[in-house]
Amino acid sequence: MNDKQLTENPVAKKVYLEALRIIAIFFIIFNHTGSEGFSLFTIRQSSPLYWHYMSLSILCKTAVPIFWMISGSLLLAKEEPLTKVLKKRELRFWVIILLFSFLQFAYRIILDHKYTFSILIFIKAVTTTSMAGTYWYLYSFAALILMMPFLRKIAVNTSNKEYVYLMSLNIIFLGLLPITQFLIWNGKNYFVPDFSPLIATNGYIVYPLVGYFIENRISSEYYNKKNAFLLIFFSIISIIVSCLMTQYQANITGVLQEQTMQTFYNSLILIPSITIFYLIKYCFESLCVPMCLNKLIIIVGNTTLGVMLIENIVREQTRSILDILKTVLHLPSILACLIWVSCILLICSSITLVMKKLPLLNKLI
Repeated sequence: MNDKQLTENPVAKKVYLEALRIIAIFFIIFNHTGSEGFSLFTIRQSSPLYWHYMSLSILCKTAVPIFWMISGSLLLAKEEPLTKVLKKRELRFWVIILLFSFLQFAYRIILDHKYTFSILIFIKAVTTTSMAGTYWYLYSFAALILMMPFLRKIAVNTSNKEYVYLMSLNIIFLGLLPITQFLIWNGKNYFVPDFSPLIATNGYIVYPLVGYFIENRISSEYYNKKNAFLLIFFSIISIIVSCLMTQYQANITGVLQEQTMQTFYNSLILIPSITIFYLIKYCFESLCVPMCLNKLIIIVGNTTLGVMLIENIVREQTRSILDILKTVLHLPSILACLIWVSCILLICSSITLVMKKLPLLNKLI
């Protein structure tokens, strides 16, 4: 069944996965707003909403884990021959990378003369750097596809208790251990870095596996209000801890800037990432969502790859929307930023829907 058929038949597609994609791409766009939203708290340290700004900044870091979890939930459950993996998936992503990197290359030449037109310069840029801020995800996903046959065997043959063990190791070695060592040594000393369980600490591996676990191993009886509230509670605690550690680090170093503030952002991010995945799935499977809303979610969710490919261009070209919201309508900075991000998402989705009508592109995005 192709994307067109899935779009026309909401029942054929898991709508909550598309809703998760929309949430994740919204967070990704917000993550790129700098001091207008993502790092707003760094220049509003006296604001009564300071901690709210920081919490939102940390929460948006669930975006990439959610995308990895979605990929794992879908791809690791499929038994595909290696030839299909390489031809259908790997080749497709490299075509996307090359095609849209060339678009970014041309855009930079026209906009700010960052490059001069040269095939050699383009090849060097594509093979040594990401042409746009979010393209690193495509490179890492292309690498993940190469590992898919091995990850699939791990996913299928891992027991539920071992999955819990894997998630526990992630929280300990990425969260509790770094936090403890910073509290003891203030960033001057670290525990032996070689003592790190690779699979549990590598997000490109652990998140797809966790996505597979949630989607294929957790039975419906575990989707209830009690578990939902427990996950929300632990997610709030994890975000609070990350906020406090970020502030503590700033107090120790005397620096609170976007480049240096994210040391503890991903320390406990597995917990809220799982929570969002769980809650969205629980809501869509327990509530009666109108068919028209299902269709809309599927349509927008189907455009998230295209949104990721062009959002930086649209973001730069729609800065005037943010200026109008702040200077003309006098909206609070964070509200103006969230509306701006929504506009970017809407515009990118619309452009992607048009691109999907074009030959070649309709098979890529």
